[in-house]
Amino acid sequence: KIARKASTLLKDGQTVLLDGSSTVMYLLPYISKFSTIKIYTNNLSTAIEAIELGIDTNCMGGHSIGGSTVLTGPDTCKVLEGINADICFFSAKSLDKDGVISDPMLEENYIRQLMIKYSKKSVFLCDSSKFNKQSLYRLASLDNIDVCIFDEQYSELECLSEIVL
Repeated sequence: KIARKASTLLKDGQTVLLDGSSTVMYLLPYISKFSTIKIYTNNLSTAIEAIELGIDTNCMGGHSIGGSTVLTGPDTCKVLEGINADICFFSAKSLDKDGVISDPMLEENYIRQLMIKYSKKSVFLCDSSKFNKQSLYRLASLDNIDVCIFDEQYSELECLSEIVL
């Protein structure tokens, strides 16, 4: 449901950044319907699935975080610093009522922060199971994110971002 809503922001010719989250992987079938979208991701699983779907795919190098398929480190940062992306899609583990996005993985947060910085538009994908939660490391405030896509209303939340339900 969230990926379907997020897909309305896609256009042919875009350069798209996808973070290492599993939530973002649900966008791939929608991206595959476009002929000239180019993606960059730091998740090996996302990259493999995208390649299998025929998507123009770039996997940012780096080292594995705790044996996962998500890559991070100086190599990943270097790739991101050289990209002018049109849009980035990302998720995280937690969103509190003050609009603070947080995650327990410091390295992944840093990569997400770079994705947001080097994209013209940032899109946060968040299902309601992450509402009213807080993780150790702050990623961003919703007030600094362009679009937030939720699966249901978060009534306690106040922010400046565009909210899509």
